[in-house]
Amino acid sequence: SSMIHMLDALLGIEHEKSAKAFRFQSDMLKYMPAPHRRLVQDFKADIQKSGSIKDCARRNHNIVPAYDGALRTYAAFRKSHLAIASSFLSSTHQGTGQSTFREMLRETLDNTEASFLGRGES
Repeated sequence: SSMIHMLDALLGIEHEKSAKAFRFQSDMLKYMPAPHRRLVQDFKADIQKSGSIKDCARRNHNIVPAYDGALRTYAAFRKSHLAIASSFLSSTHQGTGQSTFREMLRETLDNTEASFLGRGES
């Protein structure tokens, strides 16, 4: 889960503070081992200072195709994760606490796909 937080920050994927995905990720930080939590917090602080890859791509349009390619791959990962998690949790009749995991995972996928700068998924 630490890597997901860091990839979102690195790629400049934003989750609105009122959204399920933001709340879920904030809750996840609380349950991470302290060294993992510090790693994520320090990484996000560094990205805020230096800027994300999305910020770089906005300044240098030559890297937009590579950025969008990375987003396509990340969105594909999130689609697979959504399918696997849905299948597993449905088959075991488990959930992720009070969260509606499908909506939250779908929201993270939607936020990833909303971050495209070029043609996106075409």
